[in-house]
Amino acid sequence: MKKLSGKVYLVGAGPGDPGLITVKGRTLLKMADVVIYDHLVNPYLLDCTRRGAKRIDVGKECGKKTLKQMEINKLLIREAGKSRCVVRLKGGDPFVFGRGGEEVEALAGQGISFEVVPGITSAIAAPAYAGIPLTHRDFSSSFAVVTGHEDPEKERSRVDLSKIAQSVDTLVCVMGVGKIDDIIRKVRESKRSLTTPVAIVEKGTYAHQRVIKGNLKDILFKIKKARVTPPAVIVVGEVVNLRERCSWFESLPLFGKTIVVTRAKENASLLIEQLEGAGAQVIPFPTIEITPPPSFRLLDKKIACLHRYHFLVFTSVNGVESFFSRLKKLRKDLRCLHPIKIAALGEITAHALREHLIYPEIVPAVFTSTHLAKEFKKENMRGKRVLMVRSELSSELLPYQLKKIGAKVDEVHGYTVRMPKVDSEKVRRLFKNREIDLITFTSPSTFIHFMALMKGAPVKELLKGVTIVAIGPVTRNAIEAQGVKVTITASPHTVSGIVDTIISYYCTKKR
Repeated sequence: MKKLSGKVYLVGAGPGDPGLITVKGRTLLKMADVVIYDHLVNPYLLDCTRRGAKRIDVGKECGKKTLKQMEINKLLIREAGKSRCVVRLKGGDPFVFGRGGEEVEALAGQGISFEVVPGITSAIAAPAYAGIPLTHRDFSSSFAVVTGHEDPEKERSRVDLSKIAQSVDTLVCVMGVGKIDDIIRKVRESKRSLTTPVAIVEKGTYAHQRVIKGNLKDILFKIKKARVTPPAVIVVGEVVNLRERCSWFESLPLFGKTIVVTRAKENASLLIEQLEGAGAQVIPFPTIEITPPPSFRLLDKKIACLHRYHFLVFTSVNGVESFFSRLKKLRKDLRCLHPIKIAALGEITAHALREHLIYPEIVPAVFTSTHLAKEFKKENMRGKRVLMVRSELSSELLPYQLKKIGAKVDEVHGYTVRMPKVDSEKVRRLFKNREIDLITFTSPSTFIHFMALMKGAPVKELLKGVTIVAIGPVTRNAIEAQGVKVTITASPHTVSGIVDTIISYYCTKKR
């Protein structure tokens, strides 16, 4: 059969924590023309897709299927027939109770190329995040994974739970919450002791993961009392008792906290990674977007006559990246910067310069315009020419202070800050439902645009009870000027400073 030119990649997205997708899976998401995804896929993985990629939600939630499996198969075939790179993003692993086998059969039947990228199944990940090793030298040399949700059209179940539970040390059941009574009854029939430990891991690997522990005798009572909802994984066996010693995820300092990050998508990855690493559930909600200026004509003109300047000042990472991208475009190298002195407003900006092999001479200990201006007062600035690369929204304080001490300042816009086109309804709803614990603001514009994106909603009321974090005093003052009290101001005024200050804040509250 003739092969069609399109190709489908079945990619396992893992169980929830977006960091658990494989490197190959993330790379394919960035390449995809079309992403066809399931309900249980973490929606923030879709942020990895390139601009313009088509996203199709096919649901596949138990009892609430948007498309039937046969319709999904036809959709995959149709999209692949358009000569596209199609990623079929599936929760967990495509071939572990994910119906991936049915999808590749349909693709193969039509001569469509496909590839399977394995993912981490919830059967392994959820117990691991709950501190339950499925095997242990002293307690478990075998485990079995079964589904609690078989095809309802089968004449009879192919899963003999009583026999399986009797033949392995550890039993793991996925998609079993809806039939938990029947599952526990069948396991009891295996003659296992009623004191055999059982754990239910609800929303495993998410920051709001919950673990209910009991035994075969009392677990049904505990589950009903706790009102457990899917997705959840059931673990039966002596290894459950290791949870007290092996639990790690719930001990992370920000476990259970939901944090909104408003930083621009281009700059937010480090902050998100550090917050997630501390156990938080992070909701990226970029309220600003970094774009090129309407024209690079002025910046290019200034670069062409850099020899006239004594100082070059960068106030942000974006200014650094814009400047060096134009240097490359104009086929200039670092020699054109000699003997100019370089200044950076803060360690983050200084680090960005070092990535380009530029080590700034002037970096204030406190990362504000006022403190950078104080550093310049140590220099003889009378008649010296200064070039500042920044955005049109930057504060006028620094150029004003430099002019006061005799400098001749030229400002050029290396980038533009604007409000992105985002769907703010979901985030607004989370705030209204009091599901957000903390929100971070890394510049005055992130807060101003946040207010605008809330579309007239009373921001002061929306943020009631929410811990508000500002990266520094300038941002804090801009927020409080709008009548909203800032809870935490980061120290130092860096990404790591934000994370460390948040952790310290919550650790202090627990004492």
